[in-house]
Amino acid sequence: SIVGSQFDADVLADVLDAASPGHLVAVLDEAVEARLLVESAERIGRYGFSHALVQQALYEEQTLNRRAALHEQIASVLERLRPADAAPHAELAYHYGRAGDRHAAKVVHHGRAAGEHALALLAYEDAIRDLSAALTALDALGDGRQERPELLVLLGTAQTRAGEYEAARAAFRE
Repeated sequence: SIVGSQFDADVLADVLDAASPGHLVAVLDEAVEARLLVESAERIGRYGFSHALVQQALYEEQTLNRRAALHEQIASVLERLRPADAAPHAELAYHYGRAGDRHAAKVVHHGRAAGEHALALLAYEDAIRDLSAALTALDALGDGRQERPELLVLLGTAQTRAGEYEAARAAFRE
């Protein structure tokens, strides 16, 4: 549940340090049969939760410390398994953000990259989410005099394009 609403079996196997891929497949098949998970029709080894409430219930069963440790481990696995892939920037920012303030620099880096990518795709709400996370992480670092104005301009641009004019004005003023 911590890896996300959709996930790849190879990432899960690496996070769980699964010695037997066959065992993991059997467990995933069992979850599919129980209708907790659904298999992707488009990609082998891709799964998703059958409903957001299923994922949420399983997520909330974990302690805060366990969640943070797993988020950190998931981010590390994603960086290792998908080093040249631009797509996981949003996932990396999310997981490092949930892993704790000690990863704030990575949240800034990946949040900005994800925000810029989302802007290029005209996905303004995603850009706002990712750039806001980067700014929050930058505040946690306490040093962002050079990067903060750039992030605010990107955020204001995304907010303007999303029709959030008051929020955009506030970002540009700051």
